[in-house]
Order: sequence, then C-alpha cells, then structure tokens
Amino acid sequence: MRTVKFSELVLGAFVPPPSMPGLRPDGRHRWIEATLRVHVERAVAGQSARPLPPFAWERGDADFPALHRFSLSHPAALAQTPPPLGLRPFSRIVEAEKSGKGPGRLVAPDPGGVLRRPEKLAWHDTSSGLREGITTDPAELDAVLVESLRTKAVAWVRPTPKDVPEAVIVDELLSATPEDTGLDVAAKELLVAAPELGAAVLAGLTDLPERLCRHLAAGRPPRPATVLRALAGLTRHLGPDPLPRLLDLVAAATPRVCGVPGCGEPARPRSRTCSEADRKALSRTKAGAT
Repeated sequence: MRTVKFSELVLGAFVPPPSMPGLRPDGRHRWIEATLRVHVERAVAGQSARPLPPFAWERGDADFPALHRFSLSHPAALAQTPPPLGLRPFSRIVEAEKSGKGPGRLVAPDPGGVLRRPEKLAWHDTSSGLREGITTDPAELDAVLVESLRTKAVAWVRPTPKDVPEAVIVDELLSATPEDTGLDVAAKELLVAAPELGAAVLAGLTDLPERLCRHLAAGRPPRPATVLRALAGLTRHLGPDPLPRLLDLVAAATPRVCGVPGCGEPARPRSRTCSEADRKALSRTKAGAT
C-alpha cells in the first residue's frame, strides 16, 4: 500500500515517538503515516472488530506517553508554571496529559530534540507545584498516570460522540430573514422591550416622546427614522452597542405572563408569549385587527 496524502489532525499535536521522529518529504510525520497504515490495512481486511496490532513505532516505545510541546509566549501561561522550574518568557515546556480528570497540569522544561526518556524530565504539577513522576502503567502507584501515545493513536479513527439537544428554542429576536437589515433587527428589539419596560421607562432610555413609546408598546412598527433616534438615545444612556444592554433590562424586569388573552402562563424570555403556537396565534389576532 502506498500512502499519497493524509491528515495529521489531532495526532499532529503530539510529540513524535523517539523510534520514528522523522518527517516525509512533504513535511508530514512518518509515525502518523505508520499509524494510518495499520488502521487502513485492518479496515480493508474487514477486521475492524479485532484489537489493533502494535504500531511500527511501538517496537521500542510501547509505553511512550502522549506529550505536547509549547512555548510560554504569553505572561498568563508563564504565571501558571511552578516557580521551582525557573522558566522565563518564551521558554519551551513539555506537557503530559493526565489520565482522567483532576486539577492542574503536568509540565516540565523542554530539553529539545528527541525525547527518548520523558519519564526522567523534571515534571511538576501546576496545581500543587510539587515534583511528580509520570507513568503510563496503571500498576505503577508511585507516579501520576498519564495517557499513552498508543491510546491516542487507537482512538484516532473512532467517531467523536455528539451531544445532540432534545430541542432547540429559537429566540424570536434571532428569527430575522436574510432581507432584514440592522434597523429591522433593532426595530424588533424595541417592539419587545417597549411593553416589558413600559412607555415611560423606554422614553427615558431612548429620548423618544412617550407617545411614540406607547405606540411601540402597542406593537406598532417604528419608522427607520424613529429607530435611528432610539438607537442614538440608547447609546447616550447605555453606552456603545446598547441593544444587548436594553435586553438585559428586559430580562431583569418583573416576570411577565403570556400575551394571549386568557392564557396566564409565564412568557418566555425576550418573548411576549409562552410558546411558539401562542406567538403565531397572537400574530394572527393582530393581523385580523388591522
């Protein structure tokens, strides 16, 4: 089998095993090509249900840990490193992935070159600042258990589990059509805020006449010139990008009930109704009244 081209997504972030550190002429890692070859050969042979055989690079590095290399190019990254390491800005470090969840990270100064004995590095836990040993063997209890490179290579072809929500509720303010302009969206938000805050409060925030704000509270769409005046007033009172702040005021207002007569259920956040069906019913009622 001849490998023409392949992706290094995910595996390309790990330090190569010392038994296969080189690159192909196209710059891709040889150890990732060897990993891919095992996966493809097993799939072609119809043996996907059988355990993976050892990868070519595991002959001398069966217990090599999954390691990352970084440069401390930001002050925040440097501040998270234990002081005993004596690192400076732009120092290079190696990080080992802890097996399972737990506070802190395991880091050590990067000696550069091929990492033939990573367990001999000066590993420190960023949460405690203490020196620690690392191992990929669960039976070794005197060191912190870390992920092995084989574990990452085996999981490379497994589908990532997706968390699919049971339901998606679309905010009415996000239901703009492609033809909607920025003024259209602002007008919709003003129409939502007006009945919740009241005409007097909205007039104080937008510098619009209270009469116009009563029209907004009644659901009458504003003219573009009115929207521009309202945005200017909101910017003066609430600061730049005022619409999110206006909606925060709406969310903090007294709990509201559904706008459909006789419903009485609590209205959804940033909505005048308790459900999508009631929203459509209210829209039909207004359309019939006009």
